[in-house]
Amino acid sequence: VHGHLFFRRLGASYESSCFVDQPRFFYLCYTTSMSHLVFHHLVTRIPTTTANASVADVRHVIEHAKTPWDSVNYIYVLDGAQKLIGVVSIKELFRAKAGNRMDTLMHHEPISVHEHAYEERVVALAVAHSLKAIPVVDHDGRFLGVVPSDAILSILHKRHTEEFLRHGGFMQPHVHFLDVMKARF
Repeated sequence: VHGHLFFRRLGASYESSCFVDQPRFFYLCYTTSMSHLVFHHLVTRIPTTTANASVADVRHVIEHAKTPWDSVNYIYVLDGAQKLIGVVSIKELFRAKAGNRMDTLMHHEPISVHEHAYEERVVALAVAHSLKAIPVVDHDGRFLGVVPSDAILSILHKRHTEEFLRHGGFMQPHVHFLDVMKARF
């Protein structure tokens, strides 16, 4: 069940959304500014591979990268069109035998979000599925990067602070904490 309500307030667009994750009965409601989208938290220096790559080859690439990775919790498996087809955790990669192929290790239905999804959706997916990072794809399913764990925690903290201030009567429901802070300084 997923519902949306759009409205305009003082020239800014807002969305109010509620959804229930049926398997766990996870319930989340939020109101967010249209500017709080996933692509603002996207990092792109992420290990990726193909399904036919060997575990040994992927380990070598991860260990010998010339620049540090933005996030290395998961290795994302892409097809020839750069579409996300699977995911392998770093723990699974280093536990596997060197001769195994990635297609034998990967989870074939990875959780992902669209680049224009709201940041609260990332938090809901991370909590509901116990994920450390959420992959982001474009409208064609091509891999763009991930929202890493530090960004997920930052979003969660920001939203909890807003809710605390709203319940304390310090903010109105349609106003965002950062918007208030920017207006005051």
